Amino acid sequence: MTYSTTLTIKGTTTIPAAIRKELGLQPGMKIQFEQDTKTGNFFIKRSLSIEEVRAMNQTYMKEHSIQPRTDEEIAKVKATAWAT
Repeated sequence: MTYSTTLTIKGTTTIPAAIRKELGLQPGMKIQFEQDTKTGNFFIKRSLSIEEVRAMNQTYMKEHSIQPRTDEEIAKVKATAWAT
């Protein structure tokens, strides 16, 4: 499907509602424009929210049987790293 929009003199445009819905875009969300270096085509991507990143990390850790580090373990690693 193809959508058209108009670019303003200030470089802004409106993302069509169907695309906003498909990408799950909400006001205030960050979006990215990414270029495929082989084809030169551009793609719109939305940035992940911190909640989505956390959920992805938790899923990965669960799938790979990784236990989260305790505050004490993190403090010990920091102290060791700063000492060298």
